[in-house]
Amino acid sequence: MPNHRAEGPQFSTRAESKLYRSWGGSVINMSCLPESKLAREAEIAYQMICMSTDYDCWHESTADVTVEMVMGNMKANAENAKRFVTAVLDELSAEKNSELVQAKHVEGSIKFGVSTPLPHWNPEVKEKLNWLYPGYFE
Repeated sequence: MPNHRAEGPQFSTRAESKLYRSWGGSVINMSCLPESKLAREAEIAYQMICMSTDYDCWHESTADVTVEMVMGNMKANAENAKRFVTAVLDELSAEKNSELVQAKHVEGSIKFGVSTPLPHWNPEVKEKLNWLYPGYFE
């Protein structure tokens, strides 16, 4: 039976886990690509806080991963994330970090991600994008 995937957390099969390890991987993240890609396209500053929930199934000397194990570790990770965010908020709000927090380093980059030249845009699409990004694509 094919291994069909949905968005969100995706647990590896033992074969996938061993393959990732054979490639030199030691940490598997299950759900960062859609969020980070969309944030980049929208020119939004985005930083993930990643925390482990379990050994992947390659680690045969430990108990099999269970939903209860993962949920328990996620609860503990949520508390750790709160402490972490609290510790860095003051630093992020400092004036010296304002351009970073406002994503000034990616400002204007979406213009280079559009493959259709502006003169060839459908007027209706151009109007919709101008509503979302006033004056951006002119």
